[in-house]
Amino acid sequence: MWGIDVEDTFMREYTYPLQKINVSVQEYKIKTSGEEKYTASFEYQDVHYHLTGIMTQKEMEEILNDLHFL
Repeated sequence: MWGIDVEDTFMREYTYPLQKINVSVQEYKIKTSGEEKYTASFEYQDVHYHLTGIMTQKEMEEILNDLHFL
């Protein structure tokens, strides 16, 4: 069972296509600092992956583009 406590403001969700999968990306605004936080979720070969970090959209998409799938 997974549980996540999110107190930041949800801004939007979009699908980011990669060669073998589609990634669900959510953008949040951190209430205390005004910074952007991104989360990315996807499944590949029956394993669930979830990436979270304080970064720009460009930085998150660069990380996703650097993933290599076999």
